[in-house]
Amino acid sequence: MFISGLTNKLDTPVISNDTTIIDTFDIENTLLKYDTYKMLYRLYKIKKAMIAQGLALDTNVYSKFLKISAQEVDWTPYRKLEDDAIYNANITYYYLKDNMVYSTYTYTNETIWRENLINLGIYTKEVNPSVITSLDMIQEFIQNKLNTGITYQDFYFRSTYEDGRTKILPALSGNIHIENTSETTLEEAELLNYYGLHYPNLTITANYVTEANRAKFVEIKDGIAITHYAQKVAIGAQAPTVSYTGIIPSRLHYDFLGWSKPDRTDAIKANGSIGTEADVQDLSLLTLDKNYEFCAVFRIHAYTVFFYNEDETLIGTSLVNSGSTIVPPLVIPYKNDSNLALTQCYKFIGYGYNGELDVIDLTSVVVYKEGLAFYAKYHEESVYATPLTTDDLTYVPVTGGVSVGLKK
Repeated sequence: MFISGLTNKLDTPVISNDTTIIDTFDIENTLLKYDTYKMLYRLYKIKKAMIAQGLALDTNVYSKFLKISAQEVDWTPYRKLEDDAIYNANITYYYLKDNMVYSTYTYTNETIWRENLINLGIYTKEVNPSVITSLDMIQEFIQNKLNTGITYQDFYFRSTYEDGRTKILPALSGNIHIENTSETTLEEAELLNYYGLHYPNLTITANYVTEANRAKFVEIKDGIAITHYAQKVAIGAQAPTVSYTGIIPSRLHYDFLGWSKPDRTDAIKANGSIGTEADVQDLSLLTLDKNYEFCAVFRIHAYTVFFYNEDETLIGTSLVNSGSTIVPPLVIPYKNDSNLALTQCYKFIGYGYNGELDVIDLTSVVVYKEGLAFYAKYHEESVYATPLTTDDLTYVPVTGGVSVGLKK
């Protein structure tokens, strides 16, 4: 791709009288990687030079505005390995720490390597990559948006999705790594609370980042650790109450109970995020004055199963954990047999579906939904067919004798 004055001058400094007729920069998921950053940065610098030239520009030819959309950018030298990657002792590997700094990864054994590929994330780094040394361009985008003194008409760097009246930030998403030095260190809390607030889909990493106090909220799903949210505050700043404002985790056939107590996090993670109410922390009782890790706590959902008599009267209910089979009520239902001969009665033979004659083996019914209903089933038989035995009776001593009753 050749664009005169742009792609042939990516490494040439911009001078004060540089101009360009380009007014839109729109890319997505391109293989050009760092070159797209160089193009955008050069256009940004040229537009700043044009803005400085002011009225000297012919507005019929040149526009001081630059509409920007750079989606799924890959402005980083770090490459995440696939889950099945094979370890090579001749390669230097890295992992991303919570403060958004890559650190050298130390190989232990094959089992841990496999686990780390999935849960930690392991990276390689390109040799002699083009580098981005600061966030100055993105910082100016945000400052111009926040500056109430800059009107829409003077909002020169804007989104391709602009509506013609509102200051909308240039659209940026993907990954960007800053090759900064210890003299230009970034703040971990600022990366989340400032840059992350305005660009939530742009992951910013750097060589040097001052660590913050953080609360990390994770879930273990199918053996994989998923980070749902992080709360961060600069060390030394006023510590807020720990809070979670992300999307509430959900899981089919489970109830989300809350976030684990710090001293229960490891156990809950080891148990695949399954726990009880006793494992849940009241976040409002904690202050973010140190690092915390919380794990989502789920409990298997219990569905209510209903048991009815033939006349639709409720016999009872059972709470059954999702994926489990049914235990019917202990109460033995009864059907009025006054319409039968004295020697006949109705015998309860089990439960089945409404309108059907067959009895169901409830131990074969696995519950995965709410509102299952079963109805008592009877057949007519002789009162002599199933006579009572002494095992069916209760005997309670009373004054002058014994009270005999039926066992429930």
